[in-house]
Amino acid sequence: MTDADIEKYYFYRLYSIDLDSTKYSLRVLKRYRRKDVRHCLLRDVVVSYVRPFSGNKGQVIPKHKLTKKVVPRRGKWGQVRGGLGKLDRCISGKVAL
Repeated sequence: MTDADIEKYYFYRLYSIDLDSTKYSLRVLKRYRRKDVRHCLLRDVVVSYVRPFSGNKGQVIPKHKLTKKVVPRRGKWGQVRGGLGKLDRCISGKVAL
């Protein structure tokens, strides 16, 4: 393996951790009703989800980010637990996930 391959592995492993953290935070979000806690959790969800798609600098690879082809199509969101509209209503406290 080359240094570039090892660094790519590091990036992909960190991206995996970020996306797992997003999934966990969404599960935790269901348990809380206080808006201040929900907003903090939502901020965590957004930051940890976006991080892999931002530009990340390495020692061998000057700039790396996940490609957009790993992002689900808009139609897939509608099939996952009611879609983004349901998430918005959950954050506002109108419905549970």
